[in-house]
Amino acid sequence: MVAMRAEDLKNPSGQTISDGDRQSVVLEEQRVREQVRAIIKMLDILKIPTQERNAAARELIVALEKSEDVARYGHINANFKSFERIVLLCRKLLQEFRRLNGSGRRFLGDDWYDDESFNFFPSAIQKLAAKARLLKPGKRPARRPDRSIKNPVAQEFVVELYRIVGKFGGKLTLGMHISAHKPNGTLPAVLAVLHDLLPTIVPRNIPYQTLRRMRRHAIDELKRLSVAPID
Repeated sequence: MVAMRAEDLKNPSGQTISDGDRQSVVLEEQRVREQVRAIIKMLDILKIPTQERNAAARELIVALEKSEDVARYGHINANFKSFERIVLLCRKLLQEFRRLNGSGRRFLGDDWYDDESFNFFPSAIQKLAAKARLLKPGKRPARRPDRSIKNPVAQEFVVELYRIVGKFGGKLTLGMHISAHKPNGTLPAVLAVLHDLLPTIVPRNIPYQTLRRMRRHAIDELKRLSVAPID
């Protein structure tokens, strides 16, 4: 099989793509290769059973992409108040639309005059409200989150690691190397791989006490969600 060179790439119309687009393709290919290498390394470190590696790899990819999204865009939890406001505003907007009579619809213009067009916008608003309602926080147990953990990317990834190992098997361990005064085990080893992917977000050496808090948080979170973690 002949490898395609970046300079040979063409768009669907057959035209050679621009230098900027070509560079984007090259960077994306590089990112995917690095992600695949990281996944394989994590599977090896966690000692995921051979028959479960493919399924576990798929879920690790999702966890990695979630971590990359949090690193790039911030955690979805930061938007909860906005989701609540969207639900309220959508509700008020729908109420006002339903009060409009035929004259009011005609005043809005031709795009809104017939019933089919007029019903489209409220339908879109209802879908938006339903989506925001799903994303806004519901009732949760009265448990204070561990705010001493300052790295939400690493913290959420640890939750996913405990869920995946609990589901597929493997070893997720944390210990303390007394003479070297640093943590050891598969948990810090996997987070070191995550650091290689997200070096500006996940620290290279996370202190043992922080890892213990992350571990406790992950186990508590999975119990809250009725998922059986390894303990």
